[in-house]
Amino acid sequence: MKTVFITGANRGLGLELVKQYAQRGWHVIACCRDINTAHALTLLTQTYPTIGIHTLDVSNESHILALTEKFANTAIDVLIHNAGVSGDECESLGNMGQKEWINVLKVNTIAPMLITQALLNNILGGEDKTIIGMTSILASIDDNRSGGR
Repeated sequence: MKTVFITGANRGLGLELVKQYAQRGWHVIACCRDINTAHALTLLTQTYPTIGIHTLDVSNESHILALTEKFANTAIDVLIHNAGVSGDECESLGNMGQKEWINVLKVNTIAPMLITQALLNNILGGEDKTIIGMTSILASIDDNRSGGR
């Protein structure tokens, strides 16, 4: 059975990716910040027992470092970086602060690299060896007429 690891799995595209992979018989490692509020994700596990829900706050480096130990013997075929923040506080010049920008960079840029680093041996042990980075129009260079909004 192939394994997919998905961050930001509790809603939106992440939740749909969990469902799609589970429907195809994959083992799904579904990660989100707070499993207690991931009601739709929890509901999916009743239909698809191959889904495992795990707490992962991608802005917390100790959570990321713990992945190496937690999944030490798990081959991962596909890693999907789906977790992200929009940084609404940073929408326009004059409204952004250092703390908000650091969080945006931490979640959207630094965390995917640290997660990939923590799970690299798992990915190399998988059959597909695939890493996917999801993004949104906010990061679009081609369609950036309004700063992504």
